[in-house]
Amino acid sequence: MGARVRGADASGRDLVITACHSVAAAEDWLAYARLAAACAIRGDAAKAAQIKAKVDAIVPEFAISRYKARRCVIHRDAVGRDREHMVAGLRKAGVPK
Repeated sequence: MGARVRGADASGRDLVITACHSVAAAEDWLAYARLAAACAIRGDAAKAAQIKAKVDAIVPEFAISRYKARRCVIHRDAVGRDREHMVAGLRKAGVPK
């Protein structure tokens, strides 16, 4: 999934979302967070809100600060880019700071 997420552009976001759905089925809060961010970036606010609710159910105190503290990145060589992109998506999905 990492290569797909890292290399996603406007035409590849559907692949990212499909991959995240598969991983999220395991109740992994990080996969749901990534899925919410991807949906928000794609412009699907309703889906992002729905997925964010799942993150909130698993980790009620989830916030962008928790994501940053975990140092959750998809690829080591793209730490800054991945973090900025994910944080932007989480903000669009309505995740608190």
